[in-house]
Amino acid sequence: MAKKISTAKELIRQAVGIINRTTFCGKCGNELVSKAVWDGATIKLAEALAQLAVEQQCEWKYDDYHNMYETQCGKAWCFLGGTAKDNDCKYCPYCGGVIKQALKPSKGGEG
Repeated sequence: MAKKISTAKELIRQAVGIINRTTFCGKCGNELVSKAVWDGATIKLAEALAQLAVEQQCEWKYDDYHNMYETQCGKAWCFLGGTAKDNDCKYCPYCGGVIKQALKPSKGGEG
């Protein structure tokens, strides 16, 4: 996993490098970024963000005794009713990772 994230970080570094290679207007000194340069940087950033979204996950396990979810990032969360999916919760509110395996309570309690 660390190798893939470093790949995403490398894509971001490349995108920033592309943007930093801009030219400046000789008259006013404003930065000039061509559409091709901007598009190239945008594509690199989009690839990196898509890769990070897939890679950074936070596994939630249901604790039936405490009626809450234990998160992979070391926190706890509880819903008044239903699961993370039932509540349209896709990302961990603590680490921002995509919630993985937010399982429904095993004993029929509220999740």
